[in-house]
Order: sequence, then structure tokens, then C-alpha cells
Amino acid sequence: MAVPPRSSLRPRLRRFHLQASLVLLAGALLLAAGAVPAQGQARGGGTDFMLAPPTLSLTIRGGLLDYRASGQVFDFTVDEFEVERSDFGGGTLGVELGIRGGEHLEILLGIDGGQTTVNHASRRFEELDGSPIRQSTRVRFGPAVQAGLAVYPLGRGETLGTFAWVPRTIAPFAAGGIGVGAWEFRQFGDFVDEDPPEGGGPVIFADDFASDGAAFLTWAAAGVELSLRHNLALVLEGRYQWSESAFDGDFGLFDPIDLSGSRLTVGLTARF
Repeated sequence: MAVPPRSSLRPRLRRFHLQASLVLLAGALLLAAGAVPAQGQARGGGTDFMLAPPTLSLTIRGGLLDYRASGQVFDFTVDEFEVERSDFGGGTLGVELGIRGGEHLEILLGIDGGQTTVNHASRRFEELDGSPIRQSTRVRFGPAVQAGLAVYPLGRGETLGTFAWVPRTIAPFAAGGIGVGAWEFRQFGDFVDEDPPEGGGPVIFADDFASDGAAFLTWAAAGVELSLRHNLALVLEGRYQWSESAFDGDFGLFDPIDLSGSRLTVGLTARF
């Protein structure tokens, strides 16, 4: 029996909670930055410094990812189930190694990943007792290995005298690179076969459909480093990824999956 579409509130509430958590984390780190006392003060200046410019940095970051959710398989999902393209948002976590290439340049090597699981119901059918026919869609991208370059147009700091290196309080940057990552697309739960071989009308059945593979990616990013101490910084970054891959397995008849999307992350960088 066809029924009117129901609202898809649960995924949106989950995204709101994740966004709120990210904002609170950023606020806490900024407050911590104001509370950290300066150490290694230059004479008469009160500026935190290192004896030499750092050669390595290690960043751990987490935040939000939001898939573009375009293409045939997402069109099918939105048409058949009570879900919107904007519901395909989740969490991401990664680690990145930076190798100094000069005051304005850094070589980046990283690994990250993330996934989103959206719970929904059939748009056009319901159980005989009127309850929804429920299923879920899961999109995972990662682990993804990436390499790139970051450019700091204003530099990351300055050298005072012969030895002392003082980090900039605010250091904006732009970055880009390439990579490759594993991915998986799954739909599991209860589904409706509208035209079963035995006839007799639509039939509800349980199943787990999946396809996976590896995909090449390119990415571009912009952000800012906020120095907390000479060897510690808060990093805010927005990144966009372009990627697609051919389906196989249960979704082999669909066009390639679009794995493009945006990421907004907060991280901590340790300098060595």
C-alpha cells in the first residue's frame, strides 16, 4: 500500500549533535589556548620560541564529512526511501605528518577515513499493520592514504637572531594533493520486491546489498593554524575531495559511485 512520505528527522538530529560537539571542542581548545602560559620567553619580548625552526609536525584531526550524494545510486536511494541528500553526513578522523620544505611550504603525508549510516524507511510501501518498512544505507570511505603540499603565504614564523624561531600566532594556509582510499556502499534491512517471480503482488524480504573497492582522489583545502605554544597549534581546516569509482557486486548495474564531498575538521598539531 502506498503511503505519504514521512519526515527523516533522526539523521538530521544526529548531524546537529555532531556539529554541536565540533563547535564545543573548538571552543574548549581556544579557551585552553588562552590559559596556556608562555614558556621559553625571549628576553624583553614575552614570546614563546623554539631554538630552531621545526622540521616535522604531526596533526590529529576530527570533524564532519558531507557527501555530495549525487549520481544514479543516490538518486535511486532518495526516490525509494525516506532520505534526503543532505542526510549523508557523518564523522571523519585522520592523522597527518608534515615535513618542512621551508618557511612557506610543507610536504604532507596522511591517512584518514569516515563513514555515515542513514536509517530510513520505504517511501511507497508499509507493512500490513501500517508500520514502516525499515532499512539503512551506509557509505564508508577509508582508510585513505594521501599526499600533498601546503603553502603558508605569510609563513609559519620568524627567526630571531641566530637560533630562536618564533611561531606566528595566526598562520593561514592553502593545500592540495592526491590519494587513494578504500570504500564501501551498503544497504541492509527490509526491502520490497514489487514484481516477484511467483506473482501475487509486492513481497517484503530482508537482505544485505554491498559493493566495495578502491578509488583515486584529489583534494583541495584551506585553513588556519592558531599557535597555542611554540610546539603546539590548533588547526581549523575546510577540505573538498573529488572521487568516484565503478561499482561491482550487488550494485554492479549502477553508474560509478560519486564519493566527492566536503570535510570540516578541527585538529591539534605538535611541532618537532
